[in-house]
Amino acid sequence: MFFPNALDSMPQYRALCEFAENGISPVHIYGVSGSQKSHIIYSLCRRLGKKCLVIAANETQAGRIKDDLSFLFCSGVYSLPSREYMFYDADAANHGGEYARIKALHRMSGANAVVTTAKAMMQYTIPPQLLERYTFTVRSGDIVDVDQFCADLTTAGYKRVSTVEGMGQYSRRGSIVDVFCPLGKNPVRIEFFDDEVDSLREFDRESQISVNNIDSFTVVPARELIYSRDKLETAVEKIAELNNENLGADIEKLLANHYIASGDKYMPFFYDDITTVADYVTDEYIVVYDEPSELCDSGDVFCNETGEIIAQLLEKGLFPKTGREYFVSYADMVAALEHRYLLTVSALSYSTPEIKPREIVNITAKAMQNYNGNLDFLTEDIKYWKNNQYSTIIVLPQKTMIADMHTRLDDADISAVIWSDMDTMPPGGTVALCEGSLDRGFEYPSIKVAVVGEGDIFLRRKKKKTSSTVSSKDKIRSFDELSIGDYVVHRVHGIGKYVGLTQHTVGNVIKDFLKIQYKGTDVLYIPTNQLDAIHKYVGATEGVGVTVNSLNGSKWNNAVKKVKQSVEEMAGQLINLYAARQNAAGHVFEADTPWQKDFEDDFIYEETADQIRCIEEIKSDMEQGKCMDRLLCGDVGYGKTEVAMRAAFKCVMGGLQVAYLVPTTLLAQQHYNSFRSRMENYGVNVELMCRFRTPKQMAETTERLKQGKVDVVIGTHRILSKDVVFKN
Repeated sequence: MFFPNALDSMPQYRALCEFAENGISPVHIYGVSGSQKSHIIYSLCRRLGKKCLVIAANETQAGRIKDDLSFLFCSGVYSLPSREYMFYDADAANHGGEYARIKALHRMSGANAVVTTAKAMMQYTIPPQLLERYTFTVRSGDIVDVDQFCADLTTAGYKRVSTVEGMGQYSRRGSIVDVFCPLGKNPVRIEFFDDEVDSLREFDRESQISVNNIDSFTVVPARELIYSRDKLETAVEKIAELNNENLGADIEKLLANHYIASGDKYMPFFYDDITTVADYVTDEYIVVYDEPSELCDSGDVFCNETGEIIAQLLEKGLFPKTGREYFVSYADMVAALEHRYLLTVSALSYSTPEIKPREIVNITAKAMQNYNGNLDFLTEDIKYWKNNQYSTIIVLPQKTMIADMHTRLDDADISAVIWSDMDTMPPGGTVALCEGSLDRGFEYPSIKVAVVGEGDIFLRRKKKKTSSTVSSKDKIRSFDELSIGDYVVHRVHGIGKYVGLTQHTVGNVIKDFLKIQYKGTDVLYIPTNQLDAIHKYVGATEGVGVTVNSLNGSKWNNAVKKVKQSVEEMAGQLINLYAARQNAAGHVFEADTPWQKDFEDDFIYEETADQIRCIEEIKSDMEQGKCMDRLLCGDVGYGKTEVAMRAAFKCVMGGLQVAYLVPTTLLAQQHYNSFRSRMENYGVNVELMCRFRTPKQMAETTERLKQGKVDVVIGTHRILSKDVVFKN
């Protein structure tokens, strides 16, 4: 708890509390930004004994609010993120977003605060009655029907596997059932004695070794779209009635596996109505719309993007024609919450789309300046606050940092006290040092309160992880990785088909061999200790178009020779190309500015080792004046955009404009939102050029580019048009 009564002397805050106590809603608060918003929301919740649901425009803003509220409330603060709809088949779909959403929904009744986004609120989710039906607690000594328990796990979205290695999986081996529930950090091993739970143990998913004994654990669904076998069979009949041959394969997979990766597109066949997070919000909650204009914009973008994806799939015949929606509009989301107590909060704007405030409260507050490690500037401000009878609170995360700050202030002739009573505000003229984690502070001049966070004082760098390099080749390390019928490539003999293990006697010793079938009756036996001689064949799609080689033929050797010749020719071309590029002069950028460091510190996630390496290499090239020639390659969600964003920011800091070319309109909009969110606090002007923009907006952007008033332009091939001219 962090000084819940700090604002009690502020007339505007008292008016806000009076409105809330009298049920006057919605109320619009403006004039506050950053951590001030979180502090006001927290103070109001504590005053009224309420919980809060805070809706932010994007995940970055939601993450900052969640961090602030976690410190202020101390516990019970959860993120409820959006997720990507899976309309396509994928061998390894990522359900992390679903797990986090289900975890937050399960804990909403006991939460202090839940932080989410407009997109997350507009997406469908599991109905409350289904979440309740498939949430159950297993305790040591319980009598459990093991067959029914496993059947319920399947219905609840868990995948049965031989060995549990990830969330949403379960396995059964005799009297032992392993389950990895989204609520836990480790999977749980349930050992039965007949139908009685004999023991419960958490275990490490990598080593499969038990970690500790537990008395009970709770299971929640592992998917937001769940259904029984009966419901599945009814849905399959309806899908079949669409007479769409492209959906036939999905029907077979559904019947065989119960769930499929692209299950989202069949949601209307299982759920009669669209359930959203709003259905979980009770009267206990205050609903807060953070920057409502931005919320409305982000909601419209989500609708446009998802609608366009569905339209494209329908046109190709890869999507069922249901006539149903897969999400609610922003207006419908607002309407679903209109009976709850509503607050809208913004720094400057009076605009509250779809919401009509009954009262407006203007709170005068200031964001704390960033001292960037300059303690002389900090001490000057602290002296001013102290002399003017401010209650000055400095929040630092460690006792050693508090002790060091106490010494520094003492050296500057500033008396400070270490303050541990977070319920009582320090009196005016007091400088209080508190232990906690607050990234950014704030100032309320009207009531003479100043709060300084660690991020205001120091230029912090996130701890960078290092990890060993792991080969990504398709080398086979164990014959368990092979299935009968898999195609493999032998470095000498070429492509063959694995048909199983066999035993042969060699020198009076029985040994295991992998049997590889080649063309005709040709067979190659490979000792199991020579697995490094073969690799899995990459590119086979259920065996279509794969030709096996002959052991005595020359086809494989000829193919290898041709590849070697082609590689040699390509190497020669690349040598000439890179020699020419090496001689070409590029722009020499200066070393990182303080703003560059601040910008990179604003990244709310911890960089991966690969991200750090790529960022350092790219910036090194920029500072050496090399003619850049790099391909940044990575899967979806692995942080490519952040790397490109930092290079673009460095370019802008160097006085140049940036053109960011993307292949589709949807990607242009997504990157525009990301760039604008990250760069707007640094005065970087980001514009968008795609068909989501009107002709008038495009003309204005083109003119501003010529004048050098646009720093970063993001767009499709439109930015390659002849009328698009850059100043620098």
